[in-house]
Amino acid sequence: YQINGKTLTRVTLKTKVLTEEYLNVYEHYSTSTADILNPEVVDQFIALTHEEYRKRDKYGLKGFFTDEPQYFRWGTPYTKMLAPYFKETYGEDLLDGLGLLFVEKEGYRSFRYKYWKAMQSLLLKNYSKKIYDWCDKNGYKLTGHYIEETSLATQMWCCGGIMPFYEFEHIPGIDYLGRNLTSELAAKQVSSVASQLGKKQVLTETYACCGWDVTPQELKLIAETQYVAGVNLMCQHYVPYSDYGERKRDYPAHYFKGNPWVNKNFKEFNDYFSVLGEILAESEEIVNVGILHPIRSVYFDYKRFPETDYFGVEDIEIPFMGLIEEFSQRQIPHHYIDETILEKYGRVEGTKLIVGQCAYEYIVLPKIYTMDKSTEKLLRAFVNAGGKVLLWDEKPCYLEGETYDYEYLTSNTTLEEIIENQPYSIQGKASIRSMMRESADGKKFIYAVNLGDKTTIEYTLKEGKSFQSYDILKDEYTMISTVVTLEKGESKLLYISNDLPTERKQKKLLKLGKSFDVLKEVPNYLTLDFLRYSFDGVTYSDKLHHLGVFNELLQKRYEGKVYLKYEFEVDVLPKDCMLLAEDSHTLCVCANGEKVSCCGASDVERKLL
Repeated sequence: YQINGKTLTRVTLKTKVLTEEYLNVYEHYSTSTADILNPEVVDQFIALTHEEYRKRDKYGLKGFFTDEPQYFRWGTPYTKMLAPYFKETYGEDLLDGLGLLFVEKEGYRSFRYKYWKAMQSLLLKNYSKKIYDWCDKNGYKLTGHYIEETSLATQMWCCGGIMPFYEFEHIPGIDYLGRNLTSELAAKQVSSVASQLGKKQVLTETYACCGWDVTPQELKLIAETQYVAGVNLMCQHYVPYSDYGERKRDYPAHYFKGNPWVNKNFKEFNDYFSVLGEILAESEEIVNVGILHPIRSVYFDYKRFPETDYFGVEDIEIPFMGLIEEFSQRQIPHHYIDETILEKYGRVEGTKLIVGQCAYEYIVLPKIYTMDKSTEKLLRAFVNAGGKVLLWDEKPCYLEGETYDYEYLTSNTTLEEIIENQPYSIQGKASIRSMMRESADGKKFIYAVNLGDKTTIEYTLKEGKSFQSYDILKDEYTMISTVVTLEKGESKLLYISNDLPTERKQKKLLKLGKSFDVLKEVPNYLTLDFLRYSFDGVTYSDKLHHLGVFNELLQKRYEGKVYLKYEFEVDVLPKDCMLLAEDSHTLCVCANGEKVSCCGASDVERKLL
């Protein structure tokens, strides 16, 4: 492509040379992935996997778990399926505009809009729907998760917007990595589609990358952060056959007998989430607010460069994250509306926008640049019918990448009006996240989770005078007022009641003495994972994590003896000290300069005294 001012022109044998500046775009084949946008590839995949499982199924296989399908996240994705699709759908030669993915020249918004929507459509049609239809036809359920659902930028790495893919899973699911309480985005995206399409169960593959020191209390809050956003089924990551060697560092913690608390308390932990999941799955969320998902506007400025891809979309990403945080802190129930789902399942009835099984009285437009023609048509009909719209930012000015005048579009409601027309509310903002649901027998309840420190809030209810707080593990109800106190990480199921709360007796505080007798001591373990290394036993490196040392030795391609120095301090030197270590061809171990001896060994572990 030759670059001439604001224009980008494809070079052919007939092109007249007008400039010395060119853009070269080349095609690269990755050996690390398969082109699942190609239907022939997917057909072969089904034949080699799903069909073989079906033929050999002697145990009543229930379904299949798909894990991290994507068009390719480590570069700008491309498929040979795209050129004929472009010609058929848009009447354009794909190669005429391909360079506009990388430079902002005339027509780049329109081209990028078409490109990324086409990539999403091909992945949906040729992979997701194919796998789903095969499972459906053969009596299996499809579940699992795609990848990188937690931000708008990372969704562009993988699929051009995650929400449409949940239509093609019987139990739609997400991945939730680590122990940070991140944005509700991933869980709310999947639960919005599940609500709209009537899918009861919503899965999360969770707890990977939490580390061996994660506590059960943290795990409970990590899960409930997702459950309060609409998840109701847990798939824990993961149960290995062994923790020997590299396995122990493979996205821990692991939930098997080698994890001490799992043996003692895991059944109670799982029982709690099984009951909670059933309560949520067998009820429907009460929601009258739909927020238009802004992924189409991300198409304009996204470029897959590792250093810049997020910054290209932050003008859309940051305001959107701020909007959903504002709604969550103010306890405003809401769903996201994806434009692909909306085109297929949307309609206007009276002053409501219907998406599948959900009806929205209020539509909120975050900061966006563009939308689909099908969305604009429904939005115009909604506004003309008297539907309520709140513009969180300026109105868009493009339609499918082309300039467009939304002359009719303006805010005709306020945030205050939206809050006033919710079934419950609180004053101001809070670290609590909550949702109201209604069970099949008509009982309404609020599920609330505290993501921050201990806090007290007062709920204002449109219906009811108090709560019956349900304790899952004790299977009992306690009448409380609408003033609710939640400890850090605590959650409550609050069933709406018309009874007045009775005054509860204050529990007598037990005063403890200042001294205690130790009845039993248990071994105290210290994980040694930071060290210095040396090749001569004299000059040592800076202190590094053991994985950092491993990587450095790999990069140096070092072969030979290595001296490792683990340094730590104790206040009191114990009478007995034992080192538990894997057999890794250790020649000698010393503690404070004194050689220690081995007291037994196996193929898996050595214990050194």
